[in-house]
Amino acid sequence: MEFVDLLSLVLVAILAIFVAAAVVFVFLQRWSWLGHGDALQKEKTVTLPPFWAARPAAWFAFAESKFREKAIISQRRRFDLLLAAMPEKILDQVMDVVDNIPEDFPYDTLKSRLLESHTLSDHEKLEILYKSEPLGGRKPSQMLASMLAYCPAGMEQTIMFQFLFLQRLPVTLRTLLGEQEPGDIRSLAARADRLWATHKLQSHDLVAQVGTVEEQPAQIAAVQVDTSSPGGLTHSEQARVGSGLCYFHWTHGARARRCEAPCSWSEN
Repeated sequence: MEFVDLLSLVLVAILAIFVAAAVVFVFLQRWSWLGHGDALQKEKTVTLPPFWAARPAAWFAFAESKFREKAIISQRRRFDLLLAAMPEKILDQVMDVVDNIPEDFPYDTLKSRLLESHTLSDHEKLEILYKSEPLGGRKPSQMLASMLAYCPAGMEQTIMFQFLFLQRLPVTLRTLLGEQEPGDIRSLAARADRLWATHKLQSHDLVAQVGTVEEQPAQIAAVQVDTSSPGGLTHSEQARVGSGLCYFHWTHGARARRCEAPCSWSEN
């Protein structure tokens, strides 16, 4: 019986030690989480870029990766680093939070306010997409990445988004791509990259004409002769000759059923 009593006392003591350790652990975690442990993290700092008001979610993803890298878990420390990265114009919008810093979760509170204020609605994203610039000197995949940054969730696989992407490519490149069925837009951009690199399109065709009411149909533009060009070639004929394509691949792209040499079509 005495052995049983002694065993019980040992078990109670072990349990008491375990509970005490758990309480101390929770206390220390909360101490650091709320910012009171910043003295322990004074050497743990990181320089963040200025807050990206146009892309707040991307900025927080970047910032929090740096916090994890430096093991910065204190809410108050994160709050101070976020504050240091905010331009004056943005800071003015959240001064009510700065003047009355919450005791609990100050970083999360400020983060929620900034995301709420600066996250674009789907309507605003669409407006930016419709006004986005044509290809210019970028690769098609680079243009796609900039468009996807403002693409509403789920829209990237729709025919409308594919149309907006293709519309911003030069006419020559759209011809080479041929008629496209809705599908993986990234695969389409990768194919456009390969064609762009292979055919080294002429510099005068780099800028796509996007949605202008004055734009003439291709059929009319093709018959307008530039009398100052060598041999009286039309602009369309000059572009075809420069691309290295035969008439059939220039006109029909992937749907061409004939090919005349010389022709630089990549699938020959």
